[in-house]
Amino acid sequence: MNENNSNQANGIDIIGMLQLVRRRIFTIALVFLTVIGLTAFFTFTATPVYEANSTLLISKDSAQVSLEDMFGMDPSQGSSFNTRVSMIKSKKLAKAVFESLKAEGQLPPDINTVDNLHSAIDAEPQRNTRIVEVSVRSIDPEASALATNLVAREFIDWYNRESKKSISFYTRQLEILEKQLAETNGKISDFVNKYGLVTPEMWATYRDELSQLRSEVKDTKAQLRNRRSVLEQLKEAQENGGNVTDLVFLKKDPLFAALEKQLIEIEKEYSVASQIYGPEHPKMMTLKARMVRQREDLASVAENLVKDLEYEAELTKTELSELEQEYAESEAKALEMLTLLQTYTKLERNLESSQSLYDIILQKMRESGISNSAEVEPTQVIDTALVPVNPVFPKVKLNMALGVILGLLFALGIAYGLDFFDDSVKTADEAIAALTDPDSAESIPMLGAIGQIAEHSAGASAAKMCADSPKSVTAEAYRTLRTGIVFSFTERGPRSILITGSDSGAGKTTNASNLGIVLAQNNFKTVLIDADMRKPMIHQIWDTENEQGLSSYLIGTSELDDVLKGSEVENLDLIPSGPTPPLPSELLNCDKFTELIAKLKESYDYVLIDSPPTHVADPMIIASHVDGTAVVVRAGKSSRRGLRFLSTQMKQSKANFLGVILNDADSKLQYGSYYSRYGYSYYGYGYGHKKKDNSSQATRAASF
Repeated sequence: MNENNSNQANGIDIIGMLQLVRRRIFTIALVFLTVIGLTAFFTFTATPVYEANSTLLISKDSAQVSLEDMFGMDPSQGSSFNTRVSMIKSKKLAKAVFESLKAEGQLPPDINTVDNLHSAIDAEPQRNTRIVEVSVRSIDPEASALATNLVAREFIDWYNRESKKSISFYTRQLEILEKQLAETNGKISDFVNKYGLVTPEMWATYRDELSQLRSEVKDTKAQLRNRRSVLEQLKEAQENGGNVTDLVFLKKDPLFAALEKQLIEIEKEYSVASQIYGPEHPKMMTLKARMVRQREDLASVAENLVKDLEYEAELTKTELSELEQEYAESEAKALEMLTLLQTYTKLERNLESSQSLYDIILQKMRESGISNSAEVEPTQVIDTALVPVNPVFPKVKLNMALGVILGLLFALGIAYGLDFFDDSVKTADEAIAALTDPDSAESIPMLGAIGQIAEHSAGASAAKMCADSPKSVTAEAYRTLRTGIVFSFTERGPRSILITGSDSGAGKTTNASNLGIVLAQNNFKTVLIDADMRKPMIHQIWDTENEQGLSSYLIGTSELDDVLKGSEVENLDLIPSGPTPPLPSELLNCDKFTELIAKLKESYDYVLIDSPPTHVADPMIIASHVDGTAVVVRAGKSSRRGLRFLSTQMKQSKANFLGVILNDADSKLQYGSYYSRYGYSYYGYGYGHKKKDNSSQATRAASF
């Protein structure tokens, strides 16, 4: 694996990045210099800002012990300390300093309002200390120093005033609360002396007793209602002449029930005897007498039960009256106890509220650093602010360093963006990737790479470069291309070759003409056919007439000898396009064109055909009549989309694809990419070949 592949395998395409930089070097340089220039302009034209610094020591109240001292906390993180730092940066303090500066006539242009001064003041605590660094920024160094010292002075004066106000306020509040506590305690003492200690448990006892009495009254009322209901039934039975012994309540008495049962048995016995004996029979008389006595006993028991019921009803009524009186007395006591409990609870709540408020005020006094026993000046100036000499803004070195970094990043980003949206191919790898069918494992060969022709201007002379400058680098590149076509096949290589491209301006005609020259220079008899009947160029390049040519031969108005033209290069003949026909593709798609190719192959070693680009049908028609097709790709111009379309067309037409000729190739971009895979190089280009696996056909060249 070569270095390039290794870099790509590791996720970093170093060669690709270097190629990108080289392709976009002018864009990168322009953007980089623009960013640097703008950074320098704004840095050196910006108004300098100065910062004066003063150091303050914020002391703690010596008469109190702080939480920081008790638990070893960072003093710069305490609430009291942070409160004082916030005071330094407050807008109220800024307003006082602003008025002082205004009175002294020292207001700089950038601090002409309180808001501007407020935003210019900063206070930065130093960790693990009670030291604060106060600073003020301004375009006037003297005003900056003066404002910083005024901030320190105003803070000390202001804090002393606020401390005194706080002491007075808190002291007054404490006096009021102490008086309230004394009054509440006195009321509680008087209450206890008069009524005793009233507790919720005492009220609970009265409440439970009242609840029990309420339940007893309820039960007694129910008993009285039941007994009165039975008495009413008895009275109703007596008034209606009924038998009282039939009442249900009597049947529930055991004695009454037993007598009634005996009576029923006697009546049954009497009924049986009446079937045997007569009414005057002694047994009948005895049974009758027993029934009379039994009824009398039953009536006597019923009468006694009724009297007992009446007595119990009167007794229940008396008991109910006593219970109701007792309940009323208990209820009155419970209400009195509840009132006393509520009064006592209210006094206790007032006491707790006053005590809680008293404790809160004491805590606030501690947090604010207020003490009745001692008062220490809260801050002192350690270092006064001096007039600054060097500005803190702009930071020239930092700005220029950031400008360099941002310039590089911005330039590379723009270069990458332009390259990302640029659809043109730049290197052989990109051209091959665009032309390769992703479904095919066969690699498309690179026939050759032709560098930019710098020795001649564009035009006819560039197409005859190999004849005019045979020792040039370009001529050597074409000879390498010739070698790739002639000697890279184990068998007889293609003799009829179509030279085409995906778009106009790719250099098809230039490559076809120069390839014909180098083949002829190697003693190969070669004929160059201009099949681009839409925009013919061969006759202009070789300065020959075009009245008769390929078109006139195909339509039958000229013979082969009439259209064959000689050239200044030995072994190289030409067939110009001839007059432009109305339908070139229809003219090419005929048997006579096939016969022409076959006839020329009998007389010539190589038949080269120049065609239009593949966005018309002509090249695909010609490709079906020749041995092979070479595609010219112009670096920086030919689009990937066009090449993919060309590849699809060639696949559909079943053309024999010989390979790619990269035109206007930059050797520095190609080096280390496609060409570093091959063994030899000449003037920045190399040549070589590779064989297809398990193929009986001749391998194609991959020369450049």
